[in-house]
Amino acid sequence: MAKYEEKDPSVDSSLGLIFRLNNLWNMADIYSSKGANAWGNWDLTLDSIYRNLSYVEPMVLLRNAAGRVIKVSQSKIDSQIFNIISRDVRLACNNWIRNGRRARGKSKDAYYRAMHKKDLTLRKMMNKQKLYLRQTTKAPGGMVYGNK
Repeated sequence: MAKYEEKDPSVDSSLGLIFRLNNLWNMADIYSSKGANAWGNWDLTLDSIYRNLSYVEPMVLLRNAAGRVIKVSQSKIDSQIFNIISRDVRLACNNWIRNGRRARGKSKDAYYRAMHKKDLTLRKMMNKQKLYLRQTTKAPGGMVYGNK
């Protein structure tokens, strides 16, 4: 497998990416709190976040003997993890729908846990790419509670 040749942009696009991700996370948080009927939108928004995080992964091209590209895939473990978690979300969602959308209990809980894991995985990917702001213990809000 040969790596797909990629070009770096001539202008630093970090701020644009951060603004896009911030907007998408705002949407994801809204959908996640609206209840199970909005979780499909939450899932689609998380997929958009993943696309914005995974573009840095090099593509891998599989060629046949004649040199023609026959398969394209992402190269990192992050894409494999995301695909497994996305499959788990689909299975949990289908099970919840099959049991009746108004059903409470195990199928709805499994669907929520799968979505939560997908959300958390993306946040960890962002942290790994250093796209989160640095956390500090010297937060101004702590002053209210006597922290210095």
